This record gives sequence, structure tokens and C-alpha cells, in this order.
Amino acid sequence: MKNPLVVSLPEIDSTNAEMHRRMSLVPDLPHGTTVVAEYQTAGRGQQGNRWESQAGMNLTFTLLLRPRYITAAQSFILSQLVSLSIVEVLSRYLPGTVIKWPNDIYYGDSKLAGILIENRLQGETLDSSIVGIGLNINQLSFSTSLPNPVSLSQIIEHSVDREELLSLLVETISRTVADYIPADEAAVADRYRASLYRGKGFYPYFDLLAREPIRAEIAGVDSSGTLSLRTESGEIRRYLFKEVQYCL
Repeated sequence: MKNPLVVSLPEIDSTNAEMHRRMSLVPDLPHGTTVVAEYQTAGRGQQGNRWESQAGMNLTFTLLLRPRYITAAQSFILSQLVSLSIVEVLSRYLPGTVIKWPNDIYYGDSKLAGILIENRLQGETLDSSIVGIGLNINQLSFSTSLPNPVSLSQIIEHSVDREELLSLLVETISRTVADYIPADEAAVADRYRASLYRGKGFYPYFDLLAREPIRAEIAGVDSSGTLSLRTESGEIRRYLFKEVQYCL
């Protein structure tokens, strides 16, 4: 695979929004094209949440991916591939990072990275995916309004070369998605399940549908991304994103 095109900007509203603008001008931008910003004035997380990042300290970037063979119904596999790729790269710096369902990257009970994926379809398959990633690297203090952020440098106690890490992330994610074939789906799902935060044991959750606290263990995640929890009484409850809350 050719080296991806990386566009570096000092400041932008959001790297996802900038990628959308560039695609409207050049619809055939190649797989792996990346927009990275030193600072985002309107960075976004899942469900419209704001992503905080101190200028020049972290990585805020967006990759354009051209998935092969992935249908709209199987789009969760892309989230798995991206999150597993990030864990793979971070393991070079910090063993023990995990994926908090569906695709936040955690160390212990703290959040290292968030991912926002926006897909475009061509027929029943994915034509392109705009993948926004915010990764806390060298920032040493965060807003007290944020529940549990942590940076890589806070954990390993020294600063990290952001350009080197960005290059590893772009190369690994782009290659992993380009190499994916449907025969790999079960193996990817197994790796994802083994990498989950709180993957074993019973923990407290809040069921936002039933509006009640529960203690449960992860029973599985299906191909659509639906999370299954098994309560201490043996009941299986299934959740889409934002229907259950981890109690940290």
C-alpha cells in the first residue's frame, strides 16, 4: 500500500468536518488520506459530545478509509478493526490498554482515546468511512468537568513523539482495514471480545432503559454491535449504544 497522504493543519473546526469538505471537492480521495490538526475549535465525540484537547499536546485526526466487502449491516466490524488497531499500536508504548464498548480506548478506569465513525454507502456496502480519532498524548491536566480522562504521558511519565505515533496509527489502521476480508470476521470478533474493558467478572452498570442499577458481566457483542449483559440472576439484557451506562 502506498504511503497515505497526511494533511497537517494548525487549527480547524473539526478534522471530520474538514475531511467532508475535501471529499466534496475531490470525491475519489484515496484510502488512508489523513487530516490532522494541532487544535480543533469544535472537536466532536460520540453523540455530539465535545472532545477537549490542549493545542499541540495530543493527536486529533481523521482518516478516510475505503472498506472492501463490508456491508451496512456489518459496519460494526469497521469499529472493531479501528479500535483493535489503536490498541495494537499503543501496546508498543503501554501494555494493558483495552476497548470500552463500543470503541473508546481505556487504561484502567480512565479514557485515553475516543473514536467517531461516519459511513457513506454505495448500494448495500460501505463506500467510504470518515474515522475521527482523539488520543490524549502529552496533556498533563484536563477540565474537571470531564469524568475520567488520562494521557499516555501521565501513565508512562515521559512525553511521546506525536509524529511517530501518528505515522504508526495511520499505517496500522489503513493496512488493517485494507487487508480485511469477510472470512476474518469471526477472528476479529474474538480479538475484540478478548480486548474488552471489564471483559470478565461482574461490575455495576446503570440500565438506562429500565432506569435501574444492575450488576452484570459481559456475555457478548454481536455483529451489529449490540452488547449483551448477564445479570447476577442469569438474565440476559441487550443494549444498543447509550442504552446502558458503565458505573466507574
